[in-house]
Amino acid sequence: MPNFVKETGEGLSDSNQYIDVTEANALLEVMNASDEWSLADDTAKNQYIVNATSYIDQVYGPFFRGFIKVCDQALQWPRIDVYCKGSNCLTASDIVPLNVKKATALLADRSARTGASLYNTNANNEVTANDGLKSVKSKVGSLEEAKEWFGSSEGGSSQSALKQNVDAYNILKPCMNVGAVPLVRG
Repeated sequence: MPNFVKETGEGLSDSNQYIDVTEANALLEVMNASDEWSLADDTAKNQYIVNATSYIDQVYGPFFRGFIKVCDQALQWPRIDVYCKGSNCLTASDIVPLNVKKATALLADRSARTGASLYNTNANNEVTANDGLKSVKSKVGSLEEAKEWFGSSEGGSSQSALKQNVDAYNILKPCMNVGAVPLVRG
């Protein structure tokens, strides 16, 4: 049986999920879980949670505020020096924020509902996040511009896949440094 280890807020070196099945069930009860989630057994639910956790770390992890708590921790949370967006509240460094837990539950349910991986492979068989946050920098003369979007190409992807990721993105956004497009002059 696979080993499922929930992050406790200590910065564990072997954790692979932000929430456990009990928390996911409670969060998804409020968020209207799919029938597929409700009918899945605990082993399948744990696997969906592990996949969602990995997806969040790989797609959104580079944008999270603050710094990882422990050098050898397995996941992007817990973190230190994280301020709540729009306030002067310092987020406790021994927790996984509720936003991250909610996004994990949402993406785990999506995985159960669609029966599909949250990842795609490209023509070179490299794993890429499905409809995740993308960015590109352009430079014209001494001006540099950065753009961000969701989807496989600039401008996004199909509405149904995009909406699910936008929901997760919006839940996670207070925990991330996104939104402002820096202008760099030469």
